[in-house]
Amino acid sequence: TTPTRATTREGDIIIMGKSLATTGRVLLASLFLFAGAHKYHALTNHRAPSDVQLLEQSLAPRFAEARAAMSASVSSMFPSQFDEEKIMEGLLAIDDATVAMIGTVIELLGAVLLMFNFTLGSKLLMLFTTCVTPIMHPFWRREELSAAREIDTIMFFKNVAIFGALMMHVGMSKEEAKNKEKEE
Repeated sequence: TTPTRATTREGDIIIMGKSLATTGRVLLASLFLFAGAHKYHALTNHRAPSDVQLLEQSLAPRFAEARAAMSASVSSMFPSQFDEEKIMEGLLAIDDATVAMIGTVIELLGAVLLMFNFTLGSKLLMLFTTCVTPIMHPFWRREELSAAREIDTIMFFKNVAIFGALMMHVGMSKEEAKNKEKEE
């Protein structure tokens, strides 16, 4: 049988939808891929001290701030069980460079897997975004009406939106798998 105009149009729409989804997925993954590659280069290339210093200057204060907030929070929730000083010692057991490298590897692996349409990639990037966002963009700790607070607020909610896009990819992938099962 020859395809009708309607079935040809439906096929074109499906192809266009898949092309748009692939392009969107690659663009989303490239954000993480380029950022991760830059961090990996800075963490491993000790011949470029400016990259390492820049990374340390941006991460070290954020990590220290997050550690202080976590130790104060845990010790206030469980004052008889946890001493703030002991909590801080535990949080300092892993150095900043190791934490940054673990995060970078998760970011890079997630980006590559997402590019190839594996939901594990989205899940890894969701984990990465969940961990990184409150550390790097704690707008609630910034002075009211300051530029730093405004920038961190924007970046925080940008990451929330990216998390939403990753959730959408996981959800759509599960829906697509169900539809394939029904067709068979």
